[in-house]
Amino acid sequence: MAKLEIYGWLLETSWGLVPKDQVNDVIAAIESDSFDRDDFEDILGENNETGIGTDLDIEIIFNNERKPFDPNDYEEEISEPVVIEDEVENQFFLIEEMASKGLIYQCEVEEDYDPEKLEVWFYHYNLGNTGRAIEVMQIEYDGLDSEDTNTEVKVYDVKLLKPDGELHESEATLADNIEIFEITD
Repeated sequence: MAKLEIYGWLLETSWGLVPKDQVNDVIAAIESDSFDRDDFEDILGENNETGIGTDLDIEIIFNNERKPFDPNDYEEEISEPVVIEDEVENQFFLIEEMASKGLIYQCEVEEDYDPEKLEVWFYHYNLGNTGRAIEVMQIEYDGLDSEDTNTEVKVYDVKLLKPDGELHESEATLADNIEIFEITD
């Protein structure tokens, strides 16, 4: 068996409705930059969604050999995303974003690498009537689940989305600079 590895950005976004009695506490925590992952879980508990995806700035390694990849092959998937509507109206959404860089997908493959088996899905999760959406892009090879990933967190951010679409953002990040992942030949 040969190993297929994909390197790039892993973009994890979680979101959920903020209970009305906690909205003011969330705004205060975000404005004071004291918000962290534990706070997010304490407020939303199991009542949240998570989209784990990537972008198409990736590098594919198969059996220790770099394989060509052209993001333009997936223009149709990007231009025609699957749209998922959230029917909730006039609610506050808490959004947690984490960007990591490194090994984002790997699997064992029994045959030679076939670029036709690389699949991409692009989703828009519309958040109620706020006019905003969460965008998630997933990559998979031949329907195989990914084995462990190995990424380093570069950015952590929390946002409160008001019913009118305005964002309250935290300035808390886990990195001083966001590195741009560039693929080199």
